[in-house]
Amino acid sequence: MKLDRERLRSLYPHMEEDFSKRMEQLVHSLPQQKEEEPVKRFVLRTALVWVLITVMLCATAYAVINCGLEWYYNNRFSALQETDPEKLDAILANVQTGFAPTVTGDERIGVQAAEASWVPEKELLVVSVAAVANEADVYELHPLWNLDPDGSYYGEGAPEDPGEAGVDRSVHWLWTNEGYGPIEKMIAPGKQLLLLDVQHVSVNGSIYSIGSSIDCFTGEDGAVHAVLEVQNAGRTILEDEDGLIDLTIPFSVTEYTDDDKQLYTGVKGVGEICFQMQIR
Repeated sequence: MKLDRERLRSLYPHMEEDFSKRMEQLVHSLPQQKEEEPVKRFVLRTALVWVLITVMLCATAYAVINCGLEWYYNNRFSALQETDPEKLDAILANVQTGFAPTVTGDERIGVQAAEASWVPEKELLVVSVAAVANEADVYELHPLWNLDPDGSYYGEGAPEDPGEAGVDRSVHWLWTNEGYGPIEKMIAPGKQLLLLDVQHVSVNGSIYSIGSSIDCFTGEDGAVHAVLEVQNAGRTILEDEDGLIDLTIPFSVTEYTDDDKQLYTGVKGVGEICFQMQIR
């Protein structure tokens, strides 16, 4: 997943300031060397600086995908803890990370396969993906399902909602982590709204509609996450000699427009995430 400098700044506005302070403290805390050892002193300081840079970048990358499956089942879909704790334990016990996906398609967003879990005894496959807008100063990314989620959009000339005085149902509304309201009030001024849709998983070329659950949401890290859970996924799974299966997750990106015909039937940006998963 590609993250530019501005995206990092928007997610962690004090990162550069904090990092600079830490680096200054580090350099001043280094033991003073004798004047006849300037090269050694430079090498030591440079090495420590780069170590800290690497650690900081790794921590930042992790923060962007920290809404993984453990977070998801403990914070967003926590009902599974009571309804089927055995299933939950099996999912979390088989979580895999560190995929190297091939992503093709719409370049306005950066997408990655974050985590996946295969539970053979239940023939259950769970996959999570994460996405952000590559140009955060231009685009704002939200799940497609967050557009008019209450189904109360009536279009031009709509009467005032009798149950909600003053609510204009002639315009589209968007659900965000900040609340629910007309799009122009819910996204940052001057930004173009992009809507991400994820519908199914292809396993070794066989398409599985999401029969059990699909959830797409904006996480605490600001990225859009999709968790796809597929039941009976073992029926046609045939792994290769290394125990690997091929997964493909298609996605689409809709650029919001006030023209409903264009919004609903116009050309969308499409793409797919392809990666391999170990199942034995």
